[in-house]
Amino acid sequence: MRKLLFLLLACLGAAACDDIIFTDGRTIAQGYVTDSLTGQPVPGAKVELFTCSSDLIAFGDRCRTILDSAVTDGNGYYRFRFRDQRRTNFGVKMVAYVGNNCIPLPLYHQSNPGAEIVDEELYLVREGRKNQFNFLVKRFKTVQADLRINTPGYTRVIVGTFYQKLIFDDPAAVHNTSVYLKALPQETLNVRGTMIATDKPEIEFQKTVPPDGADTTRIELSF
Repeated sequence: MRKLLFLLLACLGAAACDDIIFTDGRTIAQGYVTDSLTGQPVPGAKVELFTCSSDLIAFGDRCRTILDSAVTDGNGYYRFRFRDQRRTNFGVKMVAYVGNNCIPLPLYHQSNPGAEIVDEELYLVREGRKNQFNFLVKRFKTVQADLRINTPGYTRVIVGTFYQKLIFDDPAAVHNTSVYLKALPQETLNVRGTMIATDKPEIEFQKTVPPDGADTTRIELSF
């Protein structure tokens, strides 16, 4: 008992002691959400805490019952503190929620040494301990696509990213205009056009969204 008390006091005095063991049944899960491109904290990101549907914790278990949720503060910090009143062996897990302005990177991109991944996108929370899970996310940005259609004859032009697609069935009406799409940094922007005349080939090309931190990026699409 004296040895355990000494260990707890030592952990409380060490900032790096994230694997502290609680003797009163508490469990803490906490961490930071950070923009992977800029390294800045992401406030307002939603993080959810889950329970599993089986006593045996194994990769692929169904963990879809939401126990609690939290929103990161101005420093990108979130925290869960709870006690399992049901006295079961169910595992408790959490996942970064895909919000309107950002999307979490896959867990294998995260830096959480010793963390166990279950159900593909969830970290296993070890009960009775202080768990530290940091998440990296990419923020969506707005792409201003400047359409410059100089060649007549297109019957349809499609401009799109993985998350959004714009279709113009009358390109002549938008031959010199700007459109806006949601995209991630370094994502591929696809352009495809079809023509009336069968002897003219379709156009199809790609441009990469610049990996900068600007909220809006301008790309000229001239053909």
